[in-house]
Amino acid sequence: MCGVTARAPRTLRKTAAACIAVVLFVGMLPAPATQAADVSLDVSARDALGRTWKRTDKPVAAGKITRTWMWGPALTGVVSEPAQDAPGGMRDVQYFDKSRMEVSSDPRANPGNIWFITNGLLAREMVTGRIQLGPDTFEARSPAGINIAGDPDDPNGATYASFAGHLADAAASDGATITRRISRDGKLSDDPALAAFGVTAAYRVQAPGLDHQVANVFWRFMTTAGLVYEDGLYRTEPLFENPFYAT
Repeated sequence: MCGVTARAPRTLRKTAAACIAVVLFVGMLPAPATQAADVSLDVSARDALGRTWKRTDKPVAAGKITRTWMWGPALTGVVSEPAQDAPGGMRDVQYFDKSRMEVSSDPRANPGNIWFITNGLLAREMVTGRIQLGPDTFEARSPAGINIAGDPDDPNGATYASFAGHLADAAASDGATITRRISRDGKLSDDPALAAFGVTAAYRVQAPGLDHQVANVFWRFMTTAGLVYEDGLYRTEPLFENPFYAT
């Protein structure tokens, strides 16, 4: 993922999964104690945000398990951003090293439901340059010329903007070996040597406006179990209550 090109996803969700995978497979070191303290302080600002963060990241911060962060250290406190469908036209969000948490803008939403807090469509906004301010309202920006994986100063790596022209690409066949690459300028190529890694199309997602595959390496992680923190206790449960929750 960190070379001149990156393996090309078929749709945005695989793009988002690629972002997650960078840390999932190379960030398996224990978290420093000072970092853990900073995160816990920030996420306590809102119960729902804090509960979501603690479920998977508190075991890492507490040194109970060695695995990647799901959300990572907090980059901001809880802040309000425009959302036309939210009460008062604003909703609470918080930015973390690996994602953005958003509080549901629906005043009828149940705070106990996992979808009350989501990571929103940050990756889509960065790929398309369209920032969503309401159900049908967008602010036009340019796609982000930020490297999607690898070293941030790599002049050859694919950026979020590289994927802008591929959101509607056809899905791979079930079980197909994934050997495609994408260059910084968005061009696709086939690299048969990648077949040696055994990455295949493992789970097809079809819904209105969506038709794409999830690679097997991502699907295994999305459906794995591990140590979580719930209701004041550490226990072994699926890391994701729904496999697509944090994608």
